Amino acid sequence: MSLRRLPLLALCVVVLAAIAVTTRTTVAPTPAVFSNVAAPWMPAVPLPGGLTSTWFCPGVPAAGVEGAGGSVRVFNTGENAMAGRITVLGVEGDPLTQPVSVPAYGMQEFDLDELVDSPYAAGFVEIDGGGGLVEQVAVDPEGESISACANGTSAEWYVATGDTLDNSVDQIVLSNPSEDAAVVNVTVSTSAGIRRPQALQNFPVPPGSVRLIDVNAVRADESEVGVSVVASRGDVVMGRAQRYDTDARTGYAMTLAAPSLRDQWWFAYGVVDDDVSVSYSVYNPNDADVEVIPFLGGFPGSEGFVPPDPFVVPDGEVVVFNLDDVAGLPDGVVSAVFATSDPKVGIVVERIVTRTIDGVRTTSVAVGATGRPADGYVANTWYVGTGVAEPTENALAVYNITAADAVVTVQAITPDGGVVTVDSLAAVELPSSRAVSIDLTDEAVLNAPLIIRSTSPVFVERVVPREPGALGRVAVWAVPANA
Repeated sequence: MSLRRLPLLALCVVVLAAIAVTTRTTVAPTPAVFSNVAAPWMPAVPLPGGLTSTWFCPGVPAAGVEGAGGSVRVFNTGENAMAGRITVLGVEGDPLTQPVSVPAYGMQEFDLDELVDSPYAAGFVEIDGGGGLVEQVAVDPEGESISACANGTSAEWYVATGDTLDNSVDQIVLSNPSEDAAVVNVTVSTSAGIRRPQALQNFPVPPGSVRLIDVNAVRADESEVGVSVVASRGDVVMGRAQRYDTDARTGYAMTLAAPSLRDQWWFAYGVVDDDVSVSYSVYNPNDADVEVIPFLGGFPGSEGFVPPDPFVVPDGEVVVFNLDDVAGLPDGVVSAVFATSDPKVGIVVERIVTRTIDGVRTTSVAVGATGRPADGYVANTWYVGTGVAEPTENALAVYNITAADAVVTVQAITPDGGVVTVDSLAAVELPSSRAVSIDLTDEAVLNAPLIIRSTSPVFVERVVPREPGALGRVAVWAVPANA
């Protein structure tokens, strides 16, 4: 593919996403059937008014180990009280169900390691009447990891990168919230080729249970391990628990896997900085090679930037794209899109960021965002459940994917005042095709869920301290509104 075609394709990626949103002026009535997002997508805040909205959390440590644990947080973003139930699953024992009751604009937190005794515990939350927002916080001695919970189960899940080098530990956490057993087949892609361990074929996940897969036992001393989990029976929820402990990476991440392959993956946050390393792991679990086209933008002067060449990801392999290897990028925030040259072929892309502050490294990993599968919709309203507890500069990365200038407004959700616009963030200018970093230093945003509203479709990530008072940052997606 020629370089002449590349900018045109990259531009089409942006414009088509915008068209999918701006031409969508009406919403057809939807039958009242459990307000889950219809097709595998990234976590999204469903519209209220269904019978039930259900959120499936990938799992947190719950063995009672000092310095480790985790919780599920249920946020009510509306003016009416919200009720439902949470069911907690463990490796052993029966599921445990407790009531959920959240006042208007309030939050209820469930400490899973106090409810069950399990290496990892997963939970799913059912909210009567739909709506709400559910996130989990997993805690490890290496730091905290925030993840929104999924809107549905899936028969297939993927992670593009896992690290088993040195003392790093990579685990797959599978949970089955159903009353029926699930059976999955696991494929692990390594530098030595594709592996399908016999013990992980027709691997059972009993109803109402959690099962762990130790990736280190399949392949040790790897920095980029791709994993595919495909169910031959039933659906599951998959998370990846990663503890980084190498000379290059340190940290902890418990993240939701990708529930499908897609032809485009977007990242609002990336950064060119001497103290930050950013790479993108591109995983091709297909049985044929795939050409991938990278597009970097969001920074001043990106209109004239010559994009990197397309590259090929062989079948069953992971290829790493390092931001540091790209010439001509200015210091600051850089957004990225990775697209397959054939839109009928999907891949998975994850970003690894390692930031060093005063000699302390913190590594985080995140799968990319996508437009909604059914129509390419990209939200102009995003929610942050777990925000910042202390003033934090450059805490939000907001990427305007359209050719029109936009204005961003940040609102805080408070139990007493409801949804309140933050005066200092009432009208943040966001130029066309640009990304901006927004400081969360105003007292009004501290310890408060947030709503980020834009006059154009955007992608939004939060770049928050790994834990209050600690050095290091982790990049985590905000949650789009499923309008």
